[in-house]
Amino acid sequence: MDGGWQAGTAAANAEPSRGHLVAVDGTPLRQGALASCMAVTLSNPLEVVKIRLQLQGELIRRGEFVKAYRSVPHGFYVIAKTEGASWADGASRQRLRG
Repeated sequence: MDGGWQAGTAAANAEPSRGHLVAVDGTPLRQGALASCMAVTLSNPLEVVKIRLQLQGELIRRGEFVKAYRSVPHGFYVIAKTEGASWADGASRQRLRG
C-alpha cells in the first residue's frame, strides 16, 4: 500500500474488513475541511446576490426602495463596484464599522 492508506481491518474501523481502504492519517478530515471551505467560498457571493435581489423585490412591493439590481450578473457588478471586488474587503470593512 502507499502513503497513509491500509487495507481495512477490524482494528482500524471497528468492523470486519470489506476490502476497502481506510485512511490512518486524517486524510478524509483534511479533504472534507478543504471541500467545505471551497464550497462556502464559491457559494457565498452567489448567496449574497440572491438575498439582495429577494430583499429588493420585497421592498419594491412596499414602495420603500428603488431598484438597484437588474439581474444576477448586474448584482455582482454593482456589489463589486460599490463594495470592492474582494468579498473579504467588504467583510473587513463591516468589522471596522461596528
